[in-house]
Amino acid sequence: MSDLPPDEPRLRILRTFLDQEATRHEVVATYLRLQLGEVDAALSAAEAARTEPFRLVPMRTPPGRAELHRADCWVPGGRPLSREDALLAREDRQVASILDLCSACRPQDLLPE
Repeated sequence: MSDLPPDEPRLRILRTFLDQEATRHEVVATYLRLQLGEVDAALSAAEAARTEPFRLVPMRTPPGRAELHRADCWVPGGRPLSREDALLAREDRQVASILDLCSACRPQDLLPE
């Protein structure tokens, strides 16, 4: 058994300190678990970007249009899109009519004309 003080006031102080430390470490553990979740999500996105070189992002305005981005483009959102699907989308006249190409990341540079 550890050497604890025999008097009640010091024992109460010790108990309060230990309770505060336990709570502080629970908060840190919760924060670290949240950070782990964010890192896992970013890791999944990076893995998807490696396998799927493009992303298709629906546009808010005008409705019904979409924008093609490289997977590593800074514009957020969208769903991963394979090179083959990006090529098909560009070749299909109906799809191509509602598809814009990002002017920042220039996905057309990765696709043959």
